[in-house]
Amino acid sequence: MAHSYTPGLKVLKKTLFSKERILPLKGEVLVKQGDKLSPETIVASTSLPGNIQMLKVNNILNIEPGDVKACLVVKKGDSVKKGEKIAETAGLLGMFKSSVESPVDGTVESISDSTGRVVLREAPIPVEVDAYVSGRVGKVIQNEGIIVTSIASFIQGIFGIAGEKQGALQLVSQDPSEELTAEKITNDMAGKILIGGSFLSLEAYKKAFMCDPVSAFGGIIIINGSINEKLAKEISKTFVEIVIGKKISKEAKKNNAKLILNGLASDIEHYTVDGIHLKSKQLLNYTSRPISGNYILGASCHNEKELIQAKKLNVNYAFISPVLNTNSHLTETPLGWANFKNLAKKANFPVYALGGMSLLDLEIAKEHGAYGIAMISAINNLSLLK
Repeated sequence: MAHSYTPGLKVLKKTLFSKERILPLKGEVLVKQGDKLSPETIVASTSLPGNIQMLKVNNILNIEPGDVKACLVVKKGDSVKKGEKIAETAGLLGMFKSSVESPVDGTVESISDSTGRVVLREAPIPVEVDAYVSGRVGKVIQNEGIIVTSIASFIQGIFGIAGEKQGALQLVSQDPSEELTAEKITNDMAGKILIGGSFLSLEAYKKAFMCDPVSAFGGIIIINGSINEKLAKEISKTFVEIVIGKKISKEAKKNNAKLILNGLASDIEHYTVDGIHLKSKQLLNYTSRPISGNYILGASCHNEKELIQAKKLNVNYAFISPVLNTNSHLTETPLGWANFKNLAKKANFPVYALGGMSLLDLEIAKEHGAYGIAMISAINNLSLLK
């Protein structure tokens, strides 16, 4: 699900810029306060839990979930190699046995009597955080990361979700109302970050893509203007996380995700969007559904009171958070999966698990009553998307 945020944008010629560079999990900080940094300097490192492999052993062996344990030749915590046998049926008179082999090197993380599934965890994934910009270490956050400070020009965009990009900035349009046309894009702009104006034409997009097709893959396109049908169809041919524009025609929407505005119910009158997502504080301000049933209404919930209120407003979905520890809310105590499951049972609409999620948690979330998961930071870790 896509999200759009009401902007309070800044463009500063010269400012003291500071940026947190924080690990997703606690690890080791590799620099000290005052150190000079380049964008490529690795400032901290850690290891993420390895990818999960979920094996439906009962289905593979054609047995009941409760009979799986008796067939296992491994136990929780055991290390296994790819191709190693982890379960086998007794067969008939010692013949016609069926077996399950490990698809990866890893460790047996859990065995479920109720579902008949065995979860294998692959080796930890190393993660490094770089400095992001040139500057100095302004502050060290022990075991977590740093705050980098720098004197820089600052241009704030409306939206971003495809991770961090580094490159030379190049001003292409001289005025915010000026259209970014094909003739303004040249081959030497490959790998650069272009600052455009009010409209990106189909011809300009195609030319930019031909200059640097690799950077466009999995990227973000931000247009401070309109998106027409032809441009939307062309963009949709490439793997692009999301397209955001001031005005998106009905034809263009057919080729893109639903746009949900994280804002007030009254914003529905001012933006071309498919719905509104209410924060938990805003949720409590309404006594009935604040927007038409023709639009999607979502809400953020952290406890039973907020979930009951969401139910009164007849929301279409809700985020329940934080389920696990998350760097964006370090002071909040996570709910944990047991509490999430209890809250999910009280909802008569789809709920999504938010907070510390990655694609590895999707199956676990569904087992605890989630319709799916919502992610922010984890999307940046492309290794988890493979």
